[in-house]
Amino acid sequence: MIITRATFCVPRANNKLRLEDKRQEEHIKLATEFGKSQLNIGHLVDSQREQRGTGFELRTDEFGAVRAARGVYLTADAQAKGQGQALEMSPAISQITQANSEMQALNGAAEQAKALTCDIQTQNN
Repeated sequence: MIITRATFCVPRANNKLRLEDKRQEEHIKLATEFGKSQLNIGHLVDSQREQRGTGFELRTDEFGAVRAARGVYLTADAQAKGQGQALEMSPAISQITQANSEMQALNGAAEQAKALTCDIQTQNN
């Protein structure tokens, strides 16, 4: 029998760190009972080991905060196998550039129709 799961817990408070190394079901759970606060990453499972998702989940029934003095970059752009720079913004910049071009075209059409135009310069700053 190969053991693939290790759980470290503090019984009284039910704080736990669980690591699973079973192929295609790898995951880590870091949890505390206070506020049911958890960080789950990888193959997400419930207490009966039934899959409930993939990727990551950061959750709490209490308050949450994310702080970064130099900024926070949140994106849904793919970065295969975690390769590349953590702050790779090329896809986002490309989408912003495209949106700016569309905004300029719409502004030009609004000018021709003598309709209300937008302040594109402020948007670009």
